[in-house]
Amino acid sequence: MDTILYDRAGKPVALLVKNDDENVISLWNGMAVGYVFEDQIYGWNGKQLGWFIDGIIYDLRGFQIGFIRHRCPVKVGRAPAKPKQIIKGTKKLRDLPGQKPNFTKKYSLMELEALLETGRSQQA
Repeated sequence: MDTILYDRAGKPVALLVKNDDENVISLWNGMAVGYVFEDQIYGWNGKQLGWFIDGIIYDLRGFQIGFIRHRCPVKVGRAPAKPKQIIKGTKKLRDLPGQKPNFTKKYSLMELEALLETGRSQQA
């Protein structure tokens, strides 16, 4: 099952592709930039990017940065066509997770797409 991830303006930014063995986050160009492990989001480069809790993506400081459709605070835009193929590149070993912050309803200063781009593998 695929889930669209939206930024705070309701723009569809990425696709969460769930299958049996992994939950990959892909940009609309088909490039895998991250994945969900338990309640953490990691970049393909192994760095922790944030948290995914109850349909809301939080940055490492606990600020809201992304949403699934029914958790988005504004009307969502129409998503582009799903990529035909997800380009994964080389997945690096996961860093240890950081300490959970106090989650807030305030928005992150960073945009969701910029956060996800920081997870791109150098080889991808």
